[in-house]
Amino acid sequence: MLGQWPLYKGGIAKAMRYRAGAVLQTLIGQGAPILRTAVREPFDAAMEEWYSSVHSASELEKLYLFARHFRSGRYLHSHIAHYARDALVAYPVSDAEITGVCDVMTMYEKVSEKALFLALRRIWPESLRLPLHDSNWRFEASGADPELSGADYELRSRPVAPAAAARPAKRAPGGDGEYSARTVNALARSLVASAHWDRLSSLLNTHTAESIVASSQHEDGWHFDHAVAKAPPEYAKYVWRLFVADAWWSRQWLR
Repeated sequence: MLGQWPLYKGGIAKAMRYRAGAVLQTLIGQGAPILRTAVREPFDAAMEEWYSSVHSASELEKLYLFARHFRSGRYLHSHIAHYARDALVAYPVSDAEITGVCDVMTMYEKVSEKALFLALRRIWPESLRLPLHDSNWRFEASGADPELSGADYELRSRPVAPAAAARPAKRAPGGDGEYSARTVNALARSLVASAHWDRLSSLLNTHTAESIVASSQHEDGWHFDHAVAKAPPEYAKYVWRLFVADAWWSRQWLR
């Protein structure tokens, strides 16, 4: 999948109707919740200014335009080719062509996922035969669509195989997954020991900074305040992002 495919789903739009003020709050919610309020205020102010100045056919479309201009769009056009030391990888279609299609689709076509479904039908039909594991396409939420679902609807609606029959994930001998508690705690230790911890922690809200310190003091188990994250995967995501920020400040990415 290319970087622009999420635009086929309307960016971060999840439904056709939002209560009054919810679209703006959804956009502001894209800011980092682990930061102190004073640190977030410039982002929130900039987002409110953008929201009030951008022109759109509807308020809902601003959720698409946010993805189009800030999370995708112009910044991913160069993905038509990736250069590495040993190879050049060229994609069969450029991101600019995909955004060109997305820009002329209605929000209903995007949010309903019908356009994305039809694209997959042509490009990767095998994917539509896989069971969706208690999930479904938005336009099939109430059952098969007589015009689009096709004969493979029953295949993707069938139950998945029992967990006991699934193959265990492959990992390096003795290794831990990148989102495991042990890995996250190790990252926390690296953060607290970093020369940039004082600078980094000054940007974080109290709950987050205390959770990082608590995690750094343990080998196993999760040790975070639930005011920081609702579940371990979300907390792991935040810790990884902080680790990347520390690596950037340390100029380790130059090595």
